[in-house]
Amino acid sequence: VWLSLRFSFYVLGVPDAFAGVLVMFGVFPKNEALHCLKMLLFDFSHHNIDMACGLLESCGRYMYRSPDSHHRTRVYLVGCQHSLSATFDQRLLSY
Repeated sequence: VWLSLRFSFYVLGVPDAFAGVLVMFGVFPKNEALHCLKMLLFDFSHHNIDMACGLLESCGRYMYRSPDSHHRTRVYLVGCQHSLSATFDQRLLSY
């Protein structure tokens, strides 16, 4: 599923928000979307950042509030915050 999702994103130009809508309507399973998010966070660079943000913007709140996917979503969001703090320079984080 991960390869087919990447294929649809890159080759067909399907926006990542479409995948989030499919998750919210139950067409695409939540655990597969979380696995895709995990793979995007594993290689957190370049276009993977945009794809992860788009997926979280479209269905992140739904997966966070859903009881069956809340824990995994919370763990991935904490990991995303740690990746962001390690990626950015400390001068950019101090306002």
